[in-house]
Amino acid sequence: MTLAFVLRWRFWLVLSAAVFVLLAVLDRPASALLGPSDCNSSAYSYFFSGQKSVWSPLVGSSAAGGYSYVINPNGLPQGSSTAQQLIYGHKNWNQTNNDCGIGNQNNFDAVFNGENNVQAGAQDGINAVDFSTQDPPLGCSAGAIACTVDWAYVYSSGPNEIHEADMRFDLQYSWDDGQGPCILAYNEQSVATHEAGHALGLGHVSDSTQTMYSQSNFCDTSPQTIGSGDILGMRSLYP
Repeated sequence: MTLAFVLRWRFWLVLSAAVFVLLAVLDRPASALLGPSDCNSSAYSYFFSGQKSVWSPLVGSSAAGGYSYVINPNGLPQGSSTAQQLIYGHKNWNQTNNDCGIGNQNNFDAVFNGENNVQAGAQDGINAVDFSTQDPPLGCSAGAIACTVDWAYVYSSGPNEIHEADMRFDLQYSWDDGQGPCILAYNEQSVATHEAGHALGLGHVSDSTQTMYSQSNFCDTSPQTIGSGDILGMRSLYP
């Protein structure tokens, strides 16, 4: 029997993300970065209650799984520069961007499919990324700076099949594109990298050195470099 479900997670001040909805939230601002080196971790979790939820491969792609997404150009804090940071956030997973010497195995492929005025949050078959004054974004808990919602089919034999993912960033907060001095703002590429991790099927971890850590700091660029635990999680979903 196949059930539809939605997953939501929140990234607090921070992040949230599942037709069961899984919300993924980046939970609260972190006061300090603690924990082991990002290359010495094996920490990862799955998006929904410990169950694998994955994308099928894109047509014409050699990656184990993937999806195409659009960016709504309306409301982007720094216009085209912000759009580029959102694209880089997805590419960090595509290219296994890390400083651990771990090579890219082309496990996942998120493909930018241009601009589209469609808004995130509707189950419409379009994987949309946008910025909005909606607070909290996409039904996440109060304090979320960004939220990803994945829609997936649930199979009793698993893994679940993700068929849509929408991502929203909250314009109530200040955003930085990394092109100049950053003052009390969240780095767009860093949060996009974390949110893209939810979109591909990863949940939060308690290890602050990993991209999928549930908290964020102002101006922090470290989540752009995915850690060893993040990579293990991606390869577990997409071998």
